[in-house]
Amino acid sequence: MASQTDTVIKFDETFYLKRKNGQQVQCLTSAINEGFPTKRNFPRLGSSKPVKLQLKGKNKNKTHNLKNGDTVKIRSLEENLGDYDILGAFGDKHNCYYWKDGYDDKKQSWQIHQLSGNGDAIRDGDEVYFTNVSYSNQRLAADTKYPGYITTKKNATDRWIIESVNKKQPVVESNTNTKNPASVFGLSVASGDPSATGVILWTRINPEVYKKEEKLTYQVCESKNFDNCVIDEEVSVSFGEETDYTVHVDLDGRLEAYKTYFYRFHYAGVYSKTGRCKTLQAPDKDMSSLRLAVITCNDYSTGYFNAFYHLAELEEQKQDVDFVVHLGDFVYEYAQYPPSYGYVYREDIKWKQDPRYKSEADDIQRAISLENFQQIYRTYRQDLALQAAMEQHTWIVTLDDHEVADNWYWNYEEETINVDKAHPAFNKTKKEKKDLYNNAIKAWRQYVPARLEKVDKDKIDKELEPHEYHIYRRFHFGKLVDFYLTDSRSYRSKPRPDLGADDKVNPQPTMLGQKQKEWLTDGIKTSDATWKVWGNQTLLATSSINTFIANYVEKDPDIIDDWQAYMGERKSILQAIKDSETENHDNKNNKSNFVVFTGDMHTSMISYLHHDFTGVGNGDRSKIAGVEFMTPSLTSPGISEGLRKKIPGYIPDSSMINDVMQMLPNIFSSDSSDDAGEGSTLHKVTAGLMRFNTYIKHYDSSINGYAIAEFTASELKWEVYAVNKSDHREADDGSNISKRGANKHLAKTMRYDPSTITLHG
Repeated sequence: MASQTDTVIKFDETFYLKRKNGQQVQCLTSAINEGFPTKRNFPRLGSSKPVKLQLKGKNKNKTHNLKNGDTVKIRSLEENLGDYDILGAFGDKHNCYYWKDGYDDKKQSWQIHQLSGNGDAIRDGDEVYFTNVSYSNQRLAADTKYPGYITTKKNATDRWIIESVNKKQPVVESNTNTKNPASVFGLSVASGDPSATGVILWTRINPEVYKKEEKLTYQVCESKNFDNCVIDEEVSVSFGEETDYTVHVDLDGRLEAYKTYFYRFHYAGVYSKTGRCKTLQAPDKDMSSLRLAVITCNDYSTGYFNAFYHLAELEEQKQDVDFVVHLGDFVYEYAQYPPSYGYVYREDIKWKQDPRYKSEADDIQRAISLENFQQIYRTYRQDLALQAAMEQHTWIVTLDDHEVADNWYWNYEEETINVDKAHPAFNKTKKEKKDLYNNAIKAWRQYVPARLEKVDKDKIDKELEPHEYHIYRRFHFGKLVDFYLTDSRSYRSKPRPDLGADDKVNPQPTMLGQKQKEWLTDGIKTSDATWKVWGNQTLLATSSINTFIANYVEKDPDIIDDWQAYMGERKSILQAIKDSETENHDNKNNKSNFVVFTGDMHTSMISYLHHDFTGVGNGDRSKIAGVEFMTPSLTSPGISEGLRKKIPGYIPDSSMINDVMQMLPNIFSSDSSDDAGEGSTLHKVTAGLMRFNTYIKHYDSSINGYAIAEFTASELKWEVYAVNKSDHREADDGSNISKRGANKHLAKTMRYDPSTITLHG
């Protein structure tokens, strides 16, 4: 993606055209009549006083940016030309002169091509050439027969510089530094994986300013004025091309518990932006409350990251959170989202596709190489809204499927990944698929501020731990919350949606793998914290709509990548947790302080969790192990948005489409309570969904945004905020980018009472 400070030339924008000949530059200057019929005026070349021009035309780009290969008409803004102001190549004396628009559209049309630039949008200062549409390979050139005029010549080598008259000054985000931080730290700063005594600090040095001998230093202070630093030293870790110029600094053991710090980096005479980070409360200390922002699924192409601006500004609004939890799909492997699933707003990501990995299923590019994945992360991290949110909060991040490939799972027999049939690596070799996985994980590790445990291969059976690092990890929020963040992709075996929980199959399909499953259940069972929280990727409860879509809409049961395809393991985990609650609390009254945070499904959803979902009834509380809270996607399209794209193809009668479209928000948005009766919203709008899934108490796939979970000793309050993802502002280069202040509203509030396992809201 181009820098957000470049100026893109747009259709109808005023510009100058200058011819470059070695070191000599001539301007297209005012036209002269020279005794020809009154309306025939010939533009001239000179060394000063360039004439203002416009490009008439249009393309499919909704921002009307001028792109390489576009066909245009060149209009002079000289007042004396009147309506005779369109440049054409007419084959007369001097060949090129201005005449009335439409006189000969082909001879008055020119195709513009880049000689310099990024091969896409035409920007201020780019070198270009113009080919006349009517004459094959005839390019705009200086006239050697009549010096000082222009003509067309076959395969001419004349270079023209296009300069915007209204060039905008670069927008520099407010910062106390005297030099622009983006000149060195183009992706800003971030912090992650807090402990009671530290965090991971992250930044990236722009490759063009990197020098191996240059020292990178950093400061960590208790004040944003940096007048009382606790750390002020040189970065000791190596970085450069091998890390894609990313830097991770681990401060574990060097900071105080449950404290806010400010930090910044310094390189090549420039300070980075200031970041804010926070450490955890010590595990043996009390906490009165904890507020976590919970997010997932921020696809770059299907929406602007406006919600991240809102997260960044929570402190100013007196609604600050302690930490941000990201449940996966931090990036998507697609250059842009597949067609028919949602609306595409941004098309900045593209690369030259390896011909060996051309997908037969669709034309969507999918990342294969390390360079592909790195480019995706760099593009996401260039978004100023995401930068702002990562500057202001310390993040806890895991991965889901799209950081590697949609619906991938681990093939234990071949020791590599399997991908779905739409992926260009579907029929590739074991090594090629393993390389795909390694490339994706390496890029994730480079661009996510996480502290991962390296696996000791000499001590652990490869079948139990096939990977180089543990991505699953635990966080203690004092004595209030123990948080277990799992990795439900790296150990997931082939899904078996037709296999019941009690089927005697050896081995049973697994989502977590044996070692991670034991780590999770043992940790929760032995925890002394008030709340036990599981950060999970895919739907733990089950929804009939997922099974319906997989079996009847997509006709591919293997795409059921939620826990419905791993019922045996789900039952085992939830049964163990339910039993531990009973043993630890003499749980005669069905108390449960166990909750699950989930992402992936692009839906706001709240469900009771039964250790056995077979034949559950609405009032059957003896089987309830806890509650699952699913946060909506930040931008990725939900079911209702996807159907808005698909329905016109299913309904031939166009008069019915609008009626169906108006019904979608109601069909896929529901609110219910335990006492909902006949005539309620539950029965009128979502009777079908709730009839088969009585444990689902809220379902809304029509919104995008994030959730905030607030824990106290006696209650969990869950608030879901919907944020407009389509609103945007215009950058200096003419592209559309994320916008501060996009519409946000509180979409759902639910309170959970663990003493009675009851949801209210």
